[in-house]
Amino acid sequence: MSRLALTLALAGALTAACGPPIEPRTTIAGSGGGPRVLFEDELRVARYWTTVRGTICRSSFADGGFLIENIAVSPFTSCVLRPAHPEAYAPSVRIEISARLRKGSREDAFGLVFGSRGSGDQLVFATMGLTANGTYRVASWNSKWVYPVPATVSRSVKTDYGALNTIAVEVRDRSVVAYVNGRPVATAELTVEPAGTIGLFVDQRGMEVVFSNLRVVELVPMR
Repeated sequence: MSRLALTLALAGALTAACGPPIEPRTTIAGSGGGPRVLFEDELRVARYWTTVRGTICRSSFADGGFLIENIAVSPFTSCVLRPAHPEAYAPSVRIEISARLRKGSREDAFGLVFGSRGSGDQLVFATMGLTANGTYRVASWNSKWVYPVPATVSRSVKTDYGALNTIAVEVRDRSVVAYVNGRPVATAELTVEPAGTIGLFVDQRGMEVVFSNLRVVELVPMR
């Protein structure tokens, strides 16, 4: 089992290659043109997320957001955190969050866990992550790693320490559109339907990432 999958399993049930053309497809539900927001947190104070002081993760509300530090002894253990009361979402949502790398590896990823459910051998989940060397990727775990979108270089990714990147995924059934800083960068088909809970991950020991402005918005069904 991979380091991220193992971390998810220990933490509990967090739970097609790229294909052009890539087009924005955001269609948000709600009356009066307003979005139907299923979950929203600026991540500036303890509301849905709590501070943690464990052996793998340390978190606090600092520097304008939710600061997550990977403090694992092993350099191969990912830090994964979930809301205090995680809620499962159907695969018809847009999930968006902003993140800033404060220190640590430029080559290892940080970002979103979504569609997570099950535990042990039944654990499945997907991730959308960035690296500070200018790449993004979409991956999924179902007994083994699959990379519908492998690490891909994009000028949309801001690479300076402290630079704010906003990442998002729109999921419908098994289809995912990935966004970086408002730009759709890839489409992917997952091997399993990404229904489940969300989380945040920081891959490498010594990395510090500040997360802010998390939103989960319902999408209108496709016609």
